[in-house]
Amino acid sequence: MPRASSKRDNIITLAREYMEQNEFQRALDLLDGLLIEDAADQEARDLRDQAITLKKEYDEKKRQEDLKNLEEQQDQLRESLDQLGESLQGQDQGDRTAELLARQEELRLQREREEARKEEERQKALELQRQIEALIQQGEDALSRKEYDRAID
Repeated sequence: MPRASSKRDNIITLAREYMEQNEFQRALDLLDGLLIEDAADQEARDLRDQAITLKKEYDEKKRQEDLKNLEEQQDQLRESLDQLGESLQGQDQGDRTAELLARQEELRLQREREEARKEEERQKALELQRQIEALIQQGEDALSRKEYDRAID
C-alpha cells in the first residue's frame, strides 16, 4: 500500500504545482481522479475547493484586465475621433458629420464584438465548471452508494 500513498502524494504535489502556475483545470482533473478513488480524502477535497476558488478569482482578474484593455482601446478610438474631428474642421460640415458617424459606428461595432467575445468566453467557462461539478457529484453519489465501477466512469 505504500506505493498507492506515494502515487497519491505525487498527484497532490503535481496538483499544487499546477495551481501555482494558474493551470487550475489540470489541477482539478487530477484532484477529481483522487476523489473518485477515495471520496473521503479530505486533503484532496480541500485542495479541490481551493483550486475552484482560485480559478474563479483568476478568471475574474483576467476579465477585469480584459475590460481595462477594452477601455484603453476605446480611449484610443475616442482620441482618434477627436483628432479626426479637429482635422475635419476645415471641411464641409456634411462630410465631417458623415465621417464622424462612420467612426462612431466603427467604435460601437468593435465594442459589441469585444463584449460578445467576452460573454462567450464567460459562458464557456461557466459551462465547463458546471460539467465538472456535475461529474464530481456523480462520482461522489456513486461512491456513497458503493458503486465503485460507476464512480470511476
